[in-house]
Amino acid sequence: MLAGCLMAVTPAQAGGLAEKAKAELEAFGSHAGYIVATIGPCGGGEGEVAFFTGQIRKMLDGIGGDEADFAIVHDAMGKGRAVAKPQGRDCTDQGGLDLATELGRLRDAVRDAGK
Repeated sequence: MLAGCLMAVTPAQAGGLAEKAKAELEAFGSHAGYIVATIGPCGGGEGEVAFFTGQIRKMLDGIGGDEADFAIVHDAMGKGRAVAKPQGRDCTDQGGLDLATELGRLRDAVRDAGK
């Protein structure tokens, strides 16, 4: 469902991102946590959560992220998921596309800040 809307990753850059892009990593993770919060209400299960989390890791890998970067994102995902209040429109194709588009924009912000 939503995972199919994820944008392709870009070629890897050398080194981690946290030193230059910590705020951007946190924003990316928080939005990913919101998306995770929509999975259950939209009919998905923990398997889809695990798959989506793996996709987030691949997105980070694709822009030069490392374990420390993923730890920041994963922590922010948990915080974002805990406070998220998904809306019914998130389960629609357009809602999922909007969420994925924003995730791609935030990924690009991490990439750009980490240069």
